[in-house]
Amino acid sequence: MAFDREKDLLLEGISARKNYQTAETELKAARVRLEALQARRQQEILLARKQLSIAISAGKDQLAIMGFAPARVDGVLARGHVSAELDVVSPRDGYVVTRNVTPGERVDQTKKMFAIINLSRVWVMVDIYQEQIGQIREGARAEIKTPTGSIVQGTVSSVGSTVDAQTRTSHLRIVVPNDKQALRPGMFVTARVFRQEQTEGSSPRVLAIPGSALVKIQDRDYVYKVSPDGDRYEPVAVKVGRRGGAGTLVEIVSGLTDGQQIVVSGVAQLSGPIDSKKHQAEDHDDHQEHEQDQILEEARNADTRIAGLTMFLAGGFCMAIVGLVVYFFGKRRGARPR
Repeated sequence: MAFDREKDLLLEGISARKNYQTAETELKAARVRLEALQARRQQEILLARKQLSIAISAGKDQLAIMGFAPARVDGVLARGHVSAELDVVSPRDGYVVTRNVTPGERVDQTKKMFAIINLSRVWVMVDIYQEQIGQIREGARAEIKTPTGSIVQGTVSSVGSTVDAQTRTSHLRIVVPNDKQALRPGMFVTARVFRQEQTEGSSPRVLAIPGSALVKIQDRDYVYKVSPDGDRYEPVAVKVGRRGGAGTLVEIVSGLTDGQQIVVSGVAQLSGPIDSKKHQAEDHDDHQEHEQDQILEEARNADTRIAGLTMFLAGGFCMAIVGLVVYFFGKRRGARPR
C-alpha cells in the first residue's frame, strides 16, 4: 500500500515528508469513496427488497383472484419451484352445469371454462299487472308455491321500472332462501305477494276502502256501514283523501274507523235512504224558507182536495134531483085513464 510504504521510508529518513502527506490524503479520500459506495449499495438492496415485496404481493393478489389459496402460494415461494399442474378452485360451493374445457387445451383469462350455480338462494321473477304496481313495495313478504305444492317464503327485492307494451305487465324479483332445494332454474311457480307492513321510517298507514264502496249524493261521499247483526245498512258520510285509478283503493280521512264492515258493491241500490234525509244532512241558510214553501204546498194540496169534494157533492145532488123529476113524471103518465 502506498501510504504504508511512504510511512516506512519517512521513518528511515529516505523519503520526504511531503510524499507521506500526499499518500495520507489519498488514503482518506479512498476511504470516503468506499463509505459512499457501501451506503449506495445498502440503499439499492433496500429498494430491491421493497420492489420484490410489492411484486410478490401483487402476484398473490392476482393468484387469489384466480382462485389459488394463499397457503399454496406461500408453499411455492418457499420451495422456489412451480408445478406444471394447477388446480382450478371454484369461488363458492355449487353445481357444475357447463364445462367448456378439455385436458391439454390452452386457456387464458378470457376463457369461460365452467359455469357453476349455487341454489342456496334463488331469484323468482314474477309478472304483475300494471294496476298492481302501486300496491307492492320492496321488502314486501311473498309466498312461492312450487309445482309440488310446497310453500316457501321470500322477500321482494326489486319492482320493475318498465311495463311491457303488449302484455301490460311488469317484472317483480323475489329473493327466496332455497336451503331445501325446492326451487330449480326454469321452474314455473305461482307467487302471492302481501302488502308491506309499516316499518320505522316508512310512510304512515292510512285507512282505505275500495272505490266501489263510495256513492256520491248531493256532492257528498257516503258509504253503507253494516250493522252488527248484519240485517241493516246505515249510510255514513265520509271525507275522502287520496284517490287511485279505476278499481283501486280510496283513502278515508274521517267518518270510518278500522275494523268496521261496509258494503263494497251494489251501493247504488241503497242510496234511496240518503235522498230522503238529504235536508237533514245539509245546512242551508234558507231552511225556514223551505219549511214555508212546504207548508204552502200542503195548503194548496188541501184546497184542491176540498174543491174536488165540493164538486163531487154538487154533482151528486144534481143527479138526485134529476132522478126525482124523472120518477114523478113517469108516475103521472102511469096514472092517466085509458
